[in-house]
Amino acid sequence: MKWGFHACDGGLIRLPEIVGRGNAMEMILSGERIDAAHAYRIGLVNRVFPPAVLLEESLIYAEQLASRAPLAQQRAKDVMVRTEGLNLDEALRLESMSFHGLGQTGDLVEGTTAFREKRMAKFRGQ
Repeated sequence: MKWGFHACDGGLIRLPEIVGRGNAMEMILSGERIDAAHAYRIGLVNRVFPPAVLLEESLIYAEQLASRAPLAQQRAKDVMVRTEGLNLDEALRLESMSFHGLGQTGDLVEGTTAFREKRMAKFRGQ
């Protein structure tokens, strides 16, 4: 380690889950920086853009996410985080409970109505 310490706050735990043990070992033990292409190749980042279009592409993606149903997004993220490490039966039970809970929301009604009417949904987070 270049400076006499190692990653903390879960960095040593989470990085191997994201990029695999070998890539994580290489990154952590060498302390060397990696470029965007390498980060993309090992799954550390999902997208890479040239600096000239980075802000524009980021805003496009942010607008896309902002147009989606906030309750469904929150619940999906929660399920993905909470089910890490659970056995399949427990994970599927949590996913099913979350999905069932969305059935009681106005956003689901708006989403299915918008689909039927072939228009963009206007979600309210309710």
